[in-house]
Parts: sequence; C-alpha cells; structure tokens
Amino acid sequence: MKTEYFRPLCYPAVFLLSAILLNCDKDKSIDPNLPSGVHLMASLNIQYTNSVSVYGDYAYVVGEPGLLVIDISDPSNPDIVGSCDTVGTDGTIFVDGSYAYMSAGAIVNIENPAEPFLIGRFPDLLVPTGLFIDGDYAYFSSSTMALTIFDIADRADPVLVKEYNPTGSTSGIWIEGNYAFLAYGDHIRIIGIIDVLRPVHIKSAFVPGPAVEVCVRNDIAYVTGDTSGLFLIDIDPLNNATWVGTYDTPGAAFWVCSDGNYAYVADRESGLQIIDCHDPANPVFAASYETSGPANCVFVYRGYIYLTDMEKLYILKFVP
Repeated sequence: MKTEYFRPLCYPAVFLLSAILLNCDKDKSIDPNLPSGVHLMASLNIQYTNSVSVYGDYAYVVGEPGLLVIDISDPSNPDIVGSCDTVGTDGTIFVDGSYAYMSAGAIVNIENPAEPFLIGRFPDLLVPTGLFIDGDYAYFSSSTMALTIFDIADRADPVLVKEYNPTGSTSGIWIEGNYAFLAYGDHIRIIGIIDVLRPVHIKSAFVPGPAVEVCVRNDIAYVTGDTSGLFLIDIDPLNNATWVGTYDTPGAAFWVCSDGNYAYVADRESGLQIIDCHDPANPVFAASYETSGPANCVFVYRGYIYLTDMEKLYILKFVP
C-alpha cells in the first residue's frame, strides 16, 4: 500500500518540536487491560489527528499543525522527526516514495523526513473526500464530482486531465489495476480507467447501507457503511460484482483497510474493530481496541496497526 504528503510552511525538526511537543506526549507502556488479541506498543498525543499513512520507517500523520513525520523504525519508541504546517487541517493522506499527497490539495516532498517541504498543490476542489495515487496520476473523490484525475508527472504543477461525474458525489476511492472503486450512496461504482481521458462505467454493486470508504484486496472490496457496519463485495468477475457479506460493527464504521484475511475498521466511538474475513460470506469478530476519541483512520504495515482518533496516534500489535 502507498502513502503521501505536502508542505506550505516547513521547519527543521529542532524548531518544529518546540511548537509541536507541547501537544505531543509519548507513552511506551503496555496496558495490561488491553482487549484480547490487541497489544499497545506506543502512543503519541497529537491534536486533531485526521489520518495516517506509513511508508518505510516513517509514519505520516495529518493533524495540528499539519503534517507530522514520525520515525517508527522501532514501533515501541516512535519519534517525531519532522513537521510541515499545511495551513489548515488536511484530510486524507497518501504517501508514495518521496512525496506525500493530501486530499485538501498539498503535495509535500518528504525525501528528507526531517525537513519536508511543500513542492506543489492541486487546484482547489470543492470538498474532496478521498485521494489515491497511482503512478503519475492522482485520483480524487469529492462531494461535487464523482472522479477527478490529475497528471502529477510534474509534482510542482499538477494538471487536470479529466472530470467524470455520472453519479454525483462520492465519499471514498480506491484504485486497483485499471479500475477505480468509488463509494457512492448505497453502491460501489466500478469505473474503467485504462484510458484516463475516457473513464468507462463497468458495474454498480449494491450495499445495504451508505458506502463511506472502500479498499480492495484479493478480489474482495471492503466497504464501510457508517452505522450499517462493514460490507464485503466479491469483485471476481468485475462485471458481476456482488455484495456477499456484512458485519454490523458496534459503532459507526468509517475507515477500513485489509491485511491478510482480516479487515481493520476505524469504528468511530467504538474504536478499532478487527473482523475475521476468511469466509467473506460470514465475517466474524476477531478483536477490538478502545480509543480515547472517535477512531477515524487505520493503516496496517509490517504487522503493526497505526490508528488515529482525533487525539492520538496508536501503534498496536494484533495477535490472532
């Protein structure tokens, strides 16, 4: 999986720490009262954490005052090493190689994690809701346009190449191969993007609730549905994509990622919910973790879970 960021105002780590660590606090203790199967490795108090992505030995967190770069080479001892003031709180983050991309428009050079800097910005979009980077293209979902595509071969000057709006607003996006998966109302829209100038509608798959976010793994699309929980869609073959399973989480399922046969759901007030999806038609509860605030983003990388909740970054380990 990939991840990325941006920078308007950036500071060397020594200066940004004085401004940031006032609101960041490291806790490396293992809580003996953790829910079964999930172990706390460390946490950082960071205000207004909106999303997290991990690439290599670094976690990238969108919070206050913008982008924070955290060394997680030792997951039990995370260390803030860089920061970039993004002039406001940006939402979704996607990191890929030397760049971090934010759904609110920023593109940040993160080649040196201690000194991230703003290299470019996407033109303003009305209420972007999601972002996915694939090669030299950036794909956005938004509340006003189903799919917007930019050429990012020149990160300093992204170029709009296509606006595609057969369905209206979309709330989440995932790119898999030559296809875009869009969360829209009570459906997942599958759009062919072999030619980015001519997107083609392939299939609309019904889900029994409001589709919020989507991720794809091993021919299964995992879709969060707010208070309706988690939906699983069999996308093999694509032209016959069909809803096959549901798990009703206790909270409001917001964000989802998949690793192996498990789905990891940021379930707002109900924290992290881990769902065993070995049988997509019969997903079952595996484990959970209670957060201080409403869980809003989760990312799994190299066997560790990175979770945000508007107040903290949690680094967790799940043992099935």
